[in-house]
Amino acid sequence: MNTSNKFLCIHGHFYQPPRENAWLEVIEMQDSAAPFHDWNERINFECYAPNTAARILDESNYIRKIVNNYARINFNFGPTLLSWMEKADPSTYQAILDADKVSQAKFNGHGSAIAQVHSHLILPLANLRDKETQIIWGIRDFEHRFDRLPEGMWLSETAVDTETLEVLAANGVDTMIAKNDEYTPTPAVSHAILVFNKGRKTDLADGIVITPSHNPPEDGGFKYNMTNGGPAEGSVTAWIEARANQVLENGLKEVKRMPLSRALKASTTRRYDYLEAYT
Repeated sequence: MNTSNKFLCIHGHFYQPPRENAWLEVIEMQDSAAPFHDWNERINFECYAPNTAARILDESNYIRKIVNNYARINFNFGPTLLSWMEKADPSTYQAILDADKVSQAKFNGHGSAIAQVHSHLILPLANLRDKETQIIWGIRDFEHRFDRLPEGMWLSETAVDTETLEVLAANGVDTMIAKNDEYTPTPAVSHAILVFNKGRKTDLADGIVITPSHNPPEDGGFKYNMTNGGPAEGSVTAWIEARANQVLENGLKEVKRMPLSRALKASTTRRYDYLEAYT
């Protein structure tokens, strides 16, 4: 098998809900997490902390190298989890922040970390004001911790609604949607981006992945993939966030949108057989 030009894209989604007692503002003992005090401590010990110092072994099972995995994958941490970790395990917390800086040097200024909607709210189920709040709070928390603006944002359950295509079409964005409106595997979208951009220097394609994850199709979500086929990175979302804030401050007056029926017929909307091309 030819293993040249093979790529593996990994995204780590790390999140814990706030477990603090609302009256005491501390996490109480959780027996099911034994021998640890609570589930935050247990998962941190088993997952978050070890990924800051992953051991690479040789053929004799001797440690050949220790690496910080967060510097090599795309990832997001929920603000509620990082708020806990900052106090409970500051060394792991700092290692995660440091990994983002290392990745910026490794990936031409693009950091591995992306933001998350603040409280893991499924946006299609929220009203417009709550959507704006969750996104803006998520951006601000990321900026506070990583000392930069995000290039991408993980949306809870990757959920989105049909407003997406309506806005894209109204703004003249060339968009390729599934040939028969069928469900499309996420890697197929990344593949389509790479195929379209192969050999190109200009007019590169990017992508939007609408996926409900394990939720009903009507609760589908939204991910932005860059021209390399992977999730958006730091500086990209930084620009998006700054521009979005300008639009919000102007009362959304600049937002263009057309009815879905017109968007589907727009000259910029085209059908594409993602499944055939991928398989």
